[in-house]
Amino acid sequence: MTFKNSCLLIALALLTSLNAGAQGINFEHGTWDEILAKAGKEGKLVFMDAYTTWCGPCKMMSKSTFTDSRVGEFYNKNFICAKIDMEKGEGPALSERYGVQAYPTLLFVNASGNLVHKGVGYMEPNGFIALGEKALDPESQLDNLVRQYEAGRSDLPFVLKLVGALESANDERAAEIGSRVVSGLSSFDNPEVYPLLRQYVSDPTSAAFSFIVKNRSVVFEDESGEAINSSILDIFMRYFSDRDLDMPAMEALMLKYYPDARGEMLLKFKTFWYARQEDQEGFLEATSEWLNTYPSDSPDFLNQIAWMFHQLEPGEKYLKNALNWSLQSVKLESGYNNLDTTAWLYSDLGDKKNAKKYAKMAIEAAKKAGEDYTGTQELLDSLK
Repeated sequence: MTFKNSCLLIALALLTSLNAGAQGINFEHGTWDEILAKAGKEGKLVFMDAYTTWCGPCKMMSKSTFTDSRVGEFYNKNFICAKIDMEKGEGPALSERYGVQAYPTLLFVNASGNLVHKGVGYMEPNGFIALGEKALDPESQLDNLVRQYEAGRSDLPFVLKLVGALESANDERAAEIGSRVVSGLSSFDNPEVYPLLRQYVSDPTSAAFSFIVKNRSVVFEDESGEAINSSILDIFMRYFSDRDLDMPAMEALMLKYYPDARGEMLLKFKTFWYARQEDQEGFLEATSEWLNTYPSDSPDFLNQIAWMFHQLEPGEKYLKNALNWSLQSVKLESGYNNLDTTAWLYSDLGDKKNAKKYAKMAIEAAKKAGEDYTGTQELLDSLK
């Protein structure tokens, strides 16, 4: 064999190796029982991607995470991997067996079919590999952590690890355990406790909440003032959710325990509260007062709210508010979505001339961006 041919063969072998790595995860195609049997034979856990065909995050993981070469190397080495549609074949039975309630759910199961670890939601490659590492480590496996907790283990580092694992699995026990730990603390001046304070304080009359307010720049380190206020609003939301109080009573309590809850923060609270209560009139009024008093500089947010008002089919007063926000959105950054919203709102208000104008502008923007404009074209056709 000549040197030239030898080099070509070596290069071919290298390329083949690289391509194999770039293929990502190798998923099994047998039955669930066959997959478990293979896991038992090889002494491995099974990783199952519990997905549906209509799930956007599932498609993103399949496209950008499962195909990653590092992911493929790690998962192919350590797991028997399965990808199962939860709405077809064995999927529905497996979904019920493992309590799948959101997609994608990332399950780690032993050869006996018992769940040992779990993650929920889209994950980029590094996070997904980290999830797999925890699944391999008995000290981090969700099932093992839960059993230790039920046996009485409750030291703070352990509980933090448990709550983190439950959160990753979208398990409602995270809130139950996190709240229980916080309520049992006599001191909160410990950075290890801050994650629990941020997530599981639900009583603004408590000592824990008082600590948060006095030390919010530390508890919510590196967060903006707006983000901190939103987190504190969430505490009030949780507190009021199971109490029958009218808005004046809620306002009074908020101002008593958090005097900064004035102005825009209070109006934002009203908007979110009425939305959660499905009180359409309250939502329309509170949102109008909020955005008319404190104009937003986010074109996407203004467009989303304006479109929501269009869908709710309110009266002329609220449609005019929505049109003003939509026009402001266009002024800030024109694009197909806000031009389309503006066209619909003009149509809602009976202004066919401007509805046509903005519908045509939206269609042109959609053509340039390669977006579907079927709905806008139907609106334009209806205005002739």
